[in-house]
Amino acid sequence: MPRETPAGVSAGWRRWIPRDPYTIAAWLVFISIVVCCWVGFVDADEEIYLLGSRRLADPSLLATDLTWMKLSPTTALYDHLLAPLWSFLDAFAIVNLGRFAFWALMAWSLAQLAKAIRLPAWSLVVGFTFWLLWKQTLGTCGSPFQGFQPKSFAYPLVIMSLTSVLRGNTGRAGLAAGLATAFHIVVGGWACLAICLGLLVERSLFTFRQVAIYLGAAALFIAPLLIALFLFRTGHVAAGEQARMNEIYTLFAMPHCCDPSYFMASSHIPLAWLRSTLVFALSLLAVFAWPDRRVAVILGSFIAALIAFFGLGLMARQFGMYGLLTLYPFQLANALPALFLFVFAAAWLSAPGIARTRRWLVAAPLLAGTLWLGYDGDVARSLIDQPQSFINELQSVGIVSPTLTELDPLYAWIRANTPRSSVFITPMIYEFWPYAERAQVASMRQPPLDESIVEWERRLVDLNGRKPYVKRGFETQVELAQNERSLSIAELTQLRDHDGATHYLVQGERKDLTAHLLHAEQGYFIYDLTHMSASE
Repeated sequence: MPRETPAGVSAGWRRWIPRDPYTIAAWLVFISIVVCCWVGFVDADEEIYLLGSRRLADPSLLATDLTWMKLSPTTALYDHLLAPLWSFLDAFAIVNLGRFAFWALMAWSLAQLAKAIRLPAWSLVVGFTFWLLWKQTLGTCGSPFQGFQPKSFAYPLVIMSLTSVLRGNTGRAGLAAGLATAFHIVVGGWACLAICLGLLVERSLFTFRQVAIYLGAAALFIAPLLIALFLFRTGHVAAGEQARMNEIYTLFAMPHCCDPSYFMASSHIPLAWLRSTLVFALSLLAVFAWPDRRVAVILGSFIAALIAFFGLGLMARQFGMYGLLTLYPFQLANALPALFLFVFAAAWLSAPGIARTRRWLVAAPLLAGTLWLGYDGDVARSLIDQPQSFINELQSVGIVSPTLTELDPLYAWIRANTPRSSVFITPMIYEFWPYAERAQVASMRQPPLDESIVEWERRLVDLNGRKPYVKRGFETQVELAQNERSLSIAELTQLRDHDGATHYLVQGERKDLTAHLLHAEQGYFIYDLTHMSASE
């Protein structure tokens, strides 16, 4: 005879089973993120962003590097939160703690937003998963889920700020927007401004007093940040020098984020712009046509503001306003309008209180456009491949070290056999900083954010054999590899004397430098520059 389960035990288990559809949606969104975004290693970009906190814990790390001699204050909160973790955790543990915290926060904040505007819970799960499989972004940058970075916490805080606005709590909305800006000044700053514009549009619901409360609450975090950033950027720089710095940053260092013709580039450039136009138009239709006027005005104004910032960036590029382009006005419009489009497109199918005729007048173009975007982004293929990719990532963790790369033996030798104050001439190796833990004469991966960027550009030209670059940004890799490999002894000694270079890392052996060879590994050769003579 089967034994009966005590009523108290059964009730206890039931307490842990979520019944609220939005709680269930939050869990499903979280699972969707894990399956689509988890990788069993620390990405090179994640390693780079961890360097700020590592340097707080160990100031001697990269102390002689041009980029890391001075750090922008915009990620100070992120760095100080992570710095204590280095006492007892490694990079893999820190990154995964950060990933799961970010994913959980994002899933919860989106569920709360859906609940506040009474979207069907299933539409959040379906629309969000579609957005993830669609790769989240219109261009080559701007994806919120690009690993664990300072912007990771800015995005869910932006969603929390929107939710608080919709619930009428402008003080809490301002605090969330300000905190988002403290984590990432670009994501939080543009979002804060967009939300404020939404408040100003909906005057019948939000008075001037409430707007002032929102801005005052946000200023608690933003004002100190802006003051510190202003002093950092302009303290010792003349106006003409600042303009030159902005131009170098926009056109040479970071065109993949700042120059629209660059970050939207693909084999079919007109198609990229068509995709953007379609997402912008349909996202505005999906939200502004929503039957709840309060939701339509606030969220619609928010999305419209992000699109307007995108347009402002296009004009800034047209007129050479590089200072504005350094603020990445395209960032949020790359990702968030598509997210709202996909979620609302699903919601229009079953949301209550919509007349049948009106429902299909709006839902038909939304679904047609979404299906085309899904085809264009190969969402069906991603849906099939992603589960197996996730399983492969899980299996790989037990097979290889999470931080192992093919150059790991080379990095291990450098760490063990060169002084921490060494400065290397290297080809474009993105992960050199965190894995080798040594400075570089100049790295295309990240320029200095102060007046040193002019010196940084000069050094990169010298590393290129004093030849002007044909390409920009990361696309300079091929020509830099070729010309850096061919530097003469005179040029190498000049880099030593002028820029403090102590070691020369090159792919392929240099017979003329055999007397100065220190180590060879994986096709890379390390030469000592400290005793080299220009007359050799």
